[in-house]
Amino acid sequence: MYEIESFHTYQRRFDSKSLEIALRNCHWYIISRRPAIRIIGAETAPRGSIVNIKMQTRNSISEPLLTIPMRMRAAPGSSFSDFQIHADGAYFYVEIGNHPLHGDSWALASFLSNAADELARHEVLYVGQAFGKDGTRNAWGRTQEHSKLQRIYEDHASSGWDIFVTPLRLLQHLIDSDDHIDDDEDGFDLDEYQKSFGFEGLQKPSVDLIEHSLISYFSPHYNDLLKTWKAGSPTEAMRAMRGAGFRLLQVHLNGWMDLTRFYSSSVPSRVRSHFISQDIPPEPRRPVLSGISAVKISDWRLNAQFIRRWPTLLAGAAEVSGVELKIFGKEAPANRVPPEVAL
Repeated sequence: MYEIESFHTYQRRFDSKSLEIALRNCHWYIISRRPAIRIIGAETAPRGSIVNIKMQTRNSISEPLLTIPMRMRAAPGSSFSDFQIHADGAYFYVEIGNHPLHGDSWALASFLSNAADELARHEVLYVGQAFGKDGTRNAWGRTQEHSKLQRIYEDHASSGWDIFVTPLRLLQHLIDSDDHIDDDEDGFDLDEYQKSFGFEGLQKPSVDLIEHSLISYFSPHYNDLLKTWKAGSPTEAMRAMRGAGFRLLQVHLNGWMDLTRFYSSSVPSRVRSHFISQDIPPEPRRPVLSGISAVKISDWRLNAQFIRRWPTLLAGAAEVSGVELKIFGKEAPANRVPPEVAL
């Protein structure tokens, strides 16, 4: 099983150095869209402990604009000052004490609403990877020269949509000698596993499997390849997985404390945590394009129970995890801050 998480759920302090270090290990990314959210007004209360904010957005791109009042409260003993609106309402800046807090208006809206569905939802348009042959590439460098991202920007110009790029990083990786099928087939082969996947560091087959799993799960509009997971037509990474004796792949897109609800036409449920199971079972198999193709799943094996129950359990756990807003500080990267924002 691979557990991955959005970069913005991981960093506790955004500055140029921490951004560089964190993105070095972000080898996947999601490009998504949602109706634009803009701050159209903000008023700080006399004592500065509260900022009343007016947000404007749409429930869907075809519906009229809605104005949503929101309130931001300072921690006891602190106060806000100098609330500024930038980039036509897409970016905010405020000071609390002597510390500047600033970032995207969408993130602030999602945070203040506790990741409410109408503000947190992001439609997945594309899933990609950036690894290279030896892990020297990452999502930051890849998206700087990404023709598909430029096409998405062009397709959505002046459309009322905002486009987001969310880097993903590996949180943990677990291997298990058991899976979801009752039979007497041999288990995994450690030597074969070592050849393809290794025991130290992230290797290319793992990166490929995670990318394939996410693409075949969300089936994003702008992806052309890997939109199905077919055990009968395995990719090179799938063959490496099966050659090492593994028949079950599980990828958890962890939404713990996250602000985002990823969804697509293939995955309409706008939850914060997605648990994905795919397999390469022996014959006979069911003719599915994604998910589990084994004809029969065990009634008692633990991994079979994970397939049945964990998507709902993990999604429910994410719902009660609260939300966490990560903001830029004084050392924010220049290309992530509107030019008129003076730090």
